[in-house]
Amino acid sequence: MSFDLDEIGPFSIVDGRHHSFGFDLALKEVEKHPKKYKENAKEIIQGFEFSVNIADKTLERKQAMQFAVVNHTQEKVAPEILARIIANAQKKFAGDDWPTLPRLYRAMLFKGEQERSLEVVEHLRKSKDSPWFGRIAAANTKRKKGDLNENTFRQHIARFVLLNNNHDLCSDNLLCSVYLNYWKSIPNLLDNGKSKSLYLANAERVFSIFFTTVVYRLRQTSKRDRYTTATFAKHLKPCLQNLVGSYSEMGTPQYWEDAKLSFPDIAPMVQTLTDAFISQTPDDDKGQSR
Repeated sequence: MSFDLDEIGPFSIVDGRHHSFGFDLALKEVEKHPKKYKENAKEIIQGFEFSVNIADKTLERKQAMQFAVVNHTQEKVAPEILARIIANAQKKFAGDDWPTLPRLYRAMLFKGEQERSLEVVEHLRKSKDSPWFGRIAAANTKRKKGDLNENTFRQHIARFVLLNNNHDLCSDNLLCSVYLNYWKSIPNLLDNGKSKSLYLANAERVFSIFFTTVVYRLRQTSKRDRYTTATFAKHLKPCLQNLVGSYSEMGTPQYWEDAKLSFPDIAPMVQTLTDAFISQTPDDDKGQSR
């Protein structure tokens, strides 16, 4: 779409002024110092598309009101949608194709966390044998009562699962299946059909943090089937049966029927699980070393 400004006169930008002004400054900078930038920098800037809201022949006071209404009622893009945009960008574009970006967004793009964490979320959300099937609200969809927000799940995976300690799982593309097997073993031990609290955000956070401890133990074994659901359950069962302290009851399905977990509970719960887990020596680990 194009307009003949000589014929119809200029437009007033109601929303998008900062974008327009920024691109105008960037273009002037490139034209002023062409040797500092890529040869095609000007074409990149001129070819970059963005949206604005415009108004024609609007009085100044009406422009002011429109600007106030737009900026007062606007909503941020949902974090889960932003994560998907970044993940898709990681797949489609090489690093050299990107313009100058803030350090935070460059880190998101080139570390690959958005893409990998979303792959894991999608796998757990869509697999019919997953305990999270039908329990994770996808981006831009209506959230049912009890559903876990996709972005919450993704953030926990990016922060607690995609660690350097787990690089072997990430590099071999094993993480989706391994994390699914891990989560399948947990309800097998703790869900009696009424354990709805097991699928709340804070409970999911507890077991996301605990994942690395469990995988570290299994990594010490030499068996090829060390990441199966049965193997996870074999190691988790004695751990849950031997919890001690204030949170010892969380090793039973009854605890998760109506557990009220708050953020301060997370650290001591993880510590309780960890203490019980590292104190046990499963039969198939005895005498093995690496």
